Amino acid sequence: MEGDSDRRRIEFQAETPDYALSIAEREADGTRAELWQGEMLLARMTKAAPNLWQLHPCRQGDAQPGTG
Repeated sequence: MEGDSDRRRIEFQAETPDYALSIAEREADGTRAELWQGEMLLARMTKAAPNLWQLHPCRQGDAQPGTG
């Protein structure tokens, strides 16, 4: 994103990760996202195109939600 003013945090509950991704699918191409399950970071990703997400490396112990 261009700067901190462009950042926003959206939290929601989803039964499964695939349902969370279906909600995130409404975002514009180029949007970065993190997928969390409780305190565990599952994935960092960027929406590359409709129905296509590019996954980025993440490690257990990475930053808390919204800080990385």
